[in-house]
Amino acid sequence: MTDRATILFKPLIPLAVASLLLLTTLGCLEVKTPTAAGEDFAFTTTSGETKHLSDYRGGPVLIDFMGVACPPCQQEMFVLYQLHRNYTTLTIVSIDVWTTRGETAASIQQLKDAFHAYNMTLDWTFGLDDAQGSLGTRYAGEG
Repeated sequence: MTDRATILFKPLIPLAVASLLLLTTLGCLEVKTPTAAGEDFAFTTTSGETKHLSDYRGGPVLIDFMGVACPPCQQEMFVLYQLHRNYTTLTIVSIDVWTTRGETAASIQQLKDAFHAYNMTLDWTFGLDDAQGSLGTRYAGEG
């Protein structure tokens, strides 16, 4: 991270973690429990590849149901960035569930580019819900 990015973002990391915990605790991010632990589902990566949750078996996986235009989700990227850097055995998969609101792979790329401008590379797997918003309906709450 450059000195400029460190100065700008380092003080925000504790705030981002606290905000995420607070929003989850207060119910802003409603959590829907799947019917079975580790229930398999499919999604499309931003490069067009179909992946399944079962593809990531064998290690810890953090599934992030997000939306590019969701302010809490944008703040969460700072936390996920730090987790990704500090816990190399953790697999992170961020799935944009706002496809029903018009978000696309290009939207995700714009988000990644904005972070990259501050030398923060979001290089974990990003994917998209289907056009009907199946994953968002089943697993994600309103952000």
